[in-house]
Amino acid sequence: MLKFATSKEQDGKLLQGTGQMPLRADVAGTYPEYFAKNPDYKQFADQAARTVEVPNVPNSIAIWQTFRDAYSKSVIFGQQDPGAALDGAVQKVDQLASGS
Repeated sequence: MLKFATSKEQDGKLLQGTGQMPLRADVAGTYPEYFAKNPDYKQFADQAARTVEVPNVPNSIAIWQTFRDAYSKSVIFGQQDPGAALDGAVQKVDQLASGS
């Protein structure tokens, strides 16, 4: 099932249907017809080649939620200075990452 879902053909359908870049080394070269029709997406294809998985570390869900909460509170909702919010998140993330 996984081989089917991540095949070149299925990745092409994902790209065509959603504009979401498949995680492939050469997206633009693999799907040249799509990028000929959608030249503004070439920059995204270039960046997709540098995308990596999120590291799997202990407490990763809590770590990412801490970051998302600080980002949302400060950047999206303007309820706190971004520097202060992210500094506070760093302290909590460091504790979570160390298992404390």
